[in-house]
Amino acid sequence: MRGFLWNYLEKLIGRIERNLDRIKVSVPQRKLKGFRVMVYQFPFEPIYTVEKTLEFVDQRIREISKYNPHVVMFPRYTGNIFMGLVPLSGKKLLSEKGKKIVENYGVIFRSGYISILRKIAMSTESVVVGGTLLLSDEKEEYYVISSDGDIVATGGVKSIYKIFKVNGVLCSFMFPKELKDYKKARLFIEDGGRIIFTSEVFEKPVSEWKLKSGIWARSQSLGIFGVNSSIYGNFLGSNLTGITFVSSPAALTKKLDGFVVKLTDPGSKGIAVADLDFKALESYIENLPKTYKRWTLGVR
Repeated sequence: MRGFLWNYLEKLIGRIERNLDRIKVSVPQRKLKGFRVMVYQFPFEPIYTVEKTLEFVDQRIREISKYNPHVVMFPRYTGNIFMGLVPLSGKKLLSEKGKKIVENYGVIFRSGYISILRKIAMSTESVVVGGTLLLSDEKEEYYVISSDGDIVATGGVKSIYKIFKVNGVLCSFMFPKELKDYKKARLFIEDGGRIIFTSEVFEKPVSEWKLKSGIWARSQSLGIFGVNSSIYGNFLGSNLTGITFVSSPAALTKKLDGFVVKLTDPGSKGIAVADLDFKALESYIENLPKTYKRWTLGVR
């Protein structure tokens, strides 16, 4: 039975990949000067058919083309949404029963999900930070696809971080647990990095203080832009929540709260768009007291 289902899913994903080319796209406008990021927040809602999968891709391309960002980011576990294609998976992915689906068939969806991200990236001429895909043995992978369709960064929690460049700016994806401690982010900044992408999700209930314990805190203590994309709802028995935002040192934000932009409702769909000012960030870093620089940036 498992072998039959495996073959069926491979054929289904192959069908999706072939039909991606049929999605018509308009040529995006030329990118604006500066650096624009677009960040998604949406619920974990499994997709059950090939048609709905293609519709998801088409809608995302239309939305991204409207805002014309340099980088677009999807939340954690986005790749697992497509596991609804497993027959009779139904509501199982929302409960602990779904863990068996991930264990048995997760790896089949890797190539299909990368193909989806590649289609979105090339159609919108944007770099796509594709959130993550949870595989068997609790292995979780992230994927960053260039506007040319190349995988420019990928890995898991235990991988050495990889940097990728967008418009000359060094960026990195880091898992939330890596950002609880400042050390890895600090090393990245010492190498010239200026943006960290992540996807923080928490099990309900969660306090405002906890929401600020990850990338937001790193923005304040180290002087960096943070881009956070969140997913919400039930996934494998966990009731997840979070909030999508772009963070920076508080002094560079209008409300002095450390948020360049922040969605207001953790329980509804939304898109955050921000134009990042790197001149202001560099000026902020240069004007920090030397003792602060030594602590935050490793300046000797």
